[in-house]
This record gives sequence, C-alpha cells and structure tokens, in this order.
Amino acid sequence: MRNFPALLARQSGTLTVSSMGVEFFPDDNSMAPHLVIPMTFLQIKREGKNSDYFFLYNRNHPEVLISVSDRNILEVLQKNGFRNGGDFGLRPSTKKRFVISTAVIGTILVMLFVLPLSLAKMSGNWLVSKITPEVERQWLRKTVLKGGITLTPENLKKSKQQVGLLVDFLKSNTPELQPFDIEIVVSQSKEVNAFAIPGGILMINSGFLEQAETAEEVMGVLAHELGHIERRHNVKSMISGLGIATGALALSLFLGTDISEWVVQGSNLLNLKYTRDNEREADERGLYFLEKAKISSLGMIAFFERLSKKELGGVAAEMISLVNTHPLSAERIRYLKELSKKNSYTFVPPPISISEIKDALR
Repeated sequence: MRNFPALLARQSGTLTVSSMGVEFFPDDNSMAPHLVIPMTFLQIKREGKNSDYFFLYNRNHPEVLISVSDRNILEVLQKNGFRNGGDFGLRPSTKKRFVISTAVIGTILVMLFVLPLSLAKMSGNWLVSKITPEVERQWLRKTVLKGGITLTPENLKKSKQQVGLLVDFLKSNTPELQPFDIEIVVSQSKEVNAFAIPGGILMINSGFLEQAETAEEVMGVLAHELGHIERRHNVKSMISGLGIATGALALSLFLGTDISEWVVQGSNLLNLKYTRDNEREADERGLYFLEKAKISSLGMIAFFERLSKKELGGVAAEMISLVNTHPLSAERIRYLKELSKKNSYTFVPPPISISEIKDALR
C-alpha cells in the first residue's frame, strides 16, 4: 500500500493505492468526498503544461477526477495490477511486453544467425584438424580441377616453372610449408590477382605478374597466399559453409518455414569479420615465411600499398578483382608496416629477377 498527495475537485487529500484499487481520503478541512475506484474500473490520463499531472477516474464516471503530480504513481499502480491505459496512451504493461518481445526476437535472431555460424566455424576447425594436407590434396584437388579449373596453357608453362622456383624457395626455408604439395596454375587472365583455392592450388593470373615491379613483390604476394594454404582457410570456409547450409535446413524443418535466405544473409555479414581475420593471419604468416627465407617484406607492402591507392597505371578496372578477394585498408597496411619493422635479418635476393619473370610471359 502506498500513499500520494492528491486533489479531488480542487480539495486536498491523500490517495492510497492497493491491489484492490485506489482510495481518496480528504483532509480534515477538505470539502471533498471520500472516493473509492476499483482497479478494474480505473483509468488514467495525463494533462498539464508539461504533461506533469496524472488524472485518475472511474471509467463509469469520467467527470470525477483525482489529480496526482507524483510520477511514481504509474509504477506503484502497475505493481498493484493496473492494466487499463485509458486516455493515458501506452499502458505500463504494454511497455514491459514490448521490452520482453524485443529481447525474445533478439534471442531468436542470435540463434538464427550467430549460433549456426559459430557452430559451423567450430565444426570446421575441428574437421580440418582431422584432415591432413595429403588427404586434402588427394580429395579436393581432383574435385576442384574436375570442376572446371583450367590448367596452365602451354605458352605459360615457363612462367609456371619460375613461380614454382619462388614457391620452392619459400618452402625450402620454412618447415611449416614443407608438408604442403602446392599445385601452381598460371592463367592468361589480365586481372591483377592471385589466390589460393582448396586442394593446395595456387592460382596466378598473368596480369599480376605483368604489373609486379620487383621479384620481391611477387614473392610477397605468393607468401601471403601460402599463408592461406598453410592455415587451411579455404578448407575451413568450405566446411563452415556446408555446416551453415545444414543448420539452415534443420532450423527450417523445425520452424516449419524456409529461413535459409535469412541465415545466409546473416552469415554473410558475420563472415566479413571472418574474412578480415583470415587476411590478417595470412599477412602475418606471409611476413614470417619471407623472414625465414630472408626475403625483404617491403615488396609485399609496396604492392599492396599501390593496389590500395589504385595506382597500377591504366589497369584500375582489372585491380577490382584483387581488391574484392583481398580487402585492403589503410589500417591493414599500417599493421604490415609495423610488423615489418621488427625484421632484423639481412636480405638476400630472390632466386630469379623480375626481368626473367616478365620475359617468360612473352
């Protein structure tokens, strides 16, 4: 039970609130009557210059108003079972239901989007730990190559051999890379791009080799892609994708409606961070591979920096491919520069020069 100063017909008194309703007791010198309003008949409206007065009334007698200025009246009424909003607008219980509904919807969205992706990522990491690089090579390489990946054409076989020399140089100086059998494919595409795909396949576009200015730049990009292979990023993403699809199907069957599109859209948004994390890890591993081989990391940074500024001569359109598959940012390049400052080794030249790389393309 709670008491509030109140007015009835401009006469002062005390309003008592209980689970039964409200009761107005006039002051001793007041001419106002004693009044009781059961909770089931109680209505409220808010008026005044700043809506700072609450008027309580019986819905059967709206002309008789009890005014209260204490804002706590609403909370006390709600705790005592008040459910009728009347002219006041949103009743307190409605606000409470809105908060609860929002929390429930948020929880469902987390279950639909975050949980499937998290479970898929966890299962992907676990499964990849059980798949050796040799099994990946035997299983996925055949699958990927059968899926339409074009092998290196005859006129680029020499370029493939030279890229192979650079990859072998990095592998021979890095124990972590030696378990991986790398299949190199050099394509005739003029897009400035290089990327790793499942099965230990390293795709190199001739457009990338043409636009590189030093052999260190080529080795820097190769080291980055080898970082993806060594960390099994592509296999993890592939298995996670299968897990998300399976989770979407299971949830659709459970809910009785197709939610696969929602799950895919949500996972795409969440995967943006996953992609950035993979790129950063590949950068770190690439710098480590260069350090083990004693190759300058400035080539990797210089190439990515030119790429981010779109300063590769007249091939801005072709650059879009590499930017899309390897999202660059000023923050990422700053991070690479900070890491490279820690290098204290004496550089050695790459096993072949940039002129030899470009001559092989002709």
